[in-house]
Amino acid sequence: MNDTCLLIIISYNQLSYTRACVQSVLENTAYPYHLLIIDNGSHEETRTYLRGLQDRDEVTVVFNTENQGWIGGVNQGLSFGDYAYYCVMNNDIIVYPGWLGEMVAVTRSDSRVGLVNPEWEVPSRYQEDHRRFFQTEVVPRKGQWVESDWMRGFCFLIRRDVVRAIGGLDPAYGAGYYDDWDYSVRAVAAGYLCARALGAFVYHCKNITFTGLMKKFEYDANFNRNKAIFYNRWGRPLRILVIYTPDLHKRRAFIQDVLRRLLRDQNNLFLWHTEADPLIHHTNCVSRSCSVKRLKWRVLGHLLDNYRHALRKHYNVILCSRLVARRLRAWPGIPKAYPVVCLEDLPESRAFEEVRRFKMYR
Repeated sequence: MNDTCLLIIISYNQLSYTRACVQSVLENTAYPYHLLIIDNGSHEETRTYLRGLQDRDEVTVVFNTENQGWIGGVNQGLSFGDYAYYCVMNNDIIVYPGWLGEMVAVTRSDSRVGLVNPEWEVPSRYQEDHRRFFQTEVVPRKGQWVESDWMRGFCFLIRRDVVRAIGGLDPAYGAGYYDDWDYSVRAVAAGYLCARALGAFVYHCKNITFTGLMKKFEYDANFNRNKAIFYNRWGRPLRILVIYTPDLHKRRAFIQDVLRRLLRDQNNLFLWHTEADPLIHHTNCVSRSCSVKRLKWRVLGHLLDNYRHALRKHYNVILCSRLVARRLRAWPGIPKAYPVVCLEDLPESRAFEEVRRFKMYR
């Protein structure tokens, strides 16, 4: 068994996107791979193009007589053979040089990493020139990665042992959406991490796959149905404000561990701190730093700004020191609706559970 990666593309019509995606793979993939295209009953034009790819040794095309759906097609690909890695791909992406090798390198740098996304979000100043974004922002970050909350399904690498441990995507999610998030939570529960390879870039034409399958009312109904399944199963992510002040230094390692566990539980953290380097590097943790003298007013302004938003955007809980908690409760105008948990008072054996109890399952 070598280290080859099986690339899995699910195809259903949309010939122009499929052709562009396949061409980018053939031109920009140096890491050893085999390309498996699973066609879910496309029209003859698309099938004719796919038949023309079968002459290539690195390409296999499977023609399904019935549409197996996104999840069915992905699971069909994951059971195709025994490969070191599997990469599930939408047909509406364009890959850039080094993309696959960079994602594989992330899994090799840390044995805990089981699922990897590339970079895909392009800042507005680069919207008209994706290649300049790739050369300017992505190439210099070769070999770098950051832990993330869950892997997005448009393009994700899976290590073989993850597939062996938890199987494929859950068919309960029907046509798709929330299936990738659910898969990520299951992988994290099995002891793996999700990561984003900062030196890999894939451009994604968002929502092209599903708009070709569903009308808007069908899309909305499917989305809301799957959201209910996911939240009933795993709970709604918490929005947590963390205020880390010098009086918490003695519990730094403990607090870092609690925050990591909360992030791996799919919660969202906003961290105010007074240090040069933040406690946590994670895609789901926004960090802001300021001086000790200014912290009080920055946090006050931040909370007042948060309170003016819709209720679903309010913080579910605030984590801070006893001193900060006393000041929060004394500030006039600060709503009492924010539960406050003192980090010094959290018992080490139940710290994670004490914060997680604010989750809602509905």
